Amino acid sequence: RSHFGSSSGVGFKAMEDTTKAKITSQELADVASVTKPGRKGYSKVQIQAKLLAEQHDLDVLVEQMMNHVLHWRPDNPKVFLARWLALNCTDEQLREMGCEVQRQPRQKGDPKERKPPA
Repeated sequence: RSHFGSSSGVGFKAMEDTTKAKITSQELADVASVTKPGRKGYSKVQIQAKLLAEQHDLDVLVEQMMNHVLHWRPDNPKVFLARWLALNCTDEQLREMGCEVQRQPRQKGDPKERKPPA
């Protein structure tokens, strides 16, 4: 269990994530079928990582995170990113992952406030 205190602007306690992405054999076969010519193929772990990244648009998320760090140049990038990630989740999503949410006033560099889906 780790704790991010008020220095990040969002206080929450994170519990260890025990969830694992469930990948179907068809998804594995689909990704394995598009290996680059001349390569023997991807390992099962590589395929699972690729599918997880695609399912959650992680490439876009990481790009946005880096853009914010480069734009705002925070003194503590790790804490800035922890806050940024928390602010890009709904309170419900954070609670599902075992986080206790205590919203603090918005700060420079915070993402725009998102409304939960209806």
